[in-house]
Amino acid sequence: MNETLKNRLEKLGLAAVALLAGFSIGFTGKAEEPKIEKIVSDAPIVNFQKIEGQDLFFTLHGGAVAKWGDSTIKSGNGEHKLSITQLPTEAYLSRKKAQYLANLKTKKFYPTDSYPARCVEPRYSRLYQTKEAAISDGFRPSKLVK
Repeated sequence: MNETLKNRLEKLGLAAVALLAGFSIGFTGKAEEPKIEKIVSDAPIVNFQKIEGQDLFFTLHGGAVAKWGDSTIKSGNGEHKLSITQLPTEAYLSRKKAQYLANLKTKKFYPTDSYPARCVEPRYSRLYQTKEAAISDGFRPSKLVK
């Protein structure tokens, strides 16, 4: 399991621990099915079903809400699918603090809230607070920079 996926799931708290354990056990196929002795009927429950590629499949019961930090990711009873790549990473959250994001491949910079900036892979991005700082590092402003 790659470290990025593992780090993202650890942030889901106890549910992520249960998920990783279940995934690891299910992946090796060596452990027995866990047995639940008693479920409190009005308790919120998250039932993780499987991981396929980058997708996490789970069911919410009893008004459970899936949260990531301060943001609600999924709510409402029923089956849900969540692409793990859509969870905000530290790199994404740091983008919110900067005014401009520069792309090392194109040598252009964009407002951090623009579509082109959201598509830049973190390894090819540099963050700047001012246009002047980006320009002094050799980046050209895109048409979206005012």
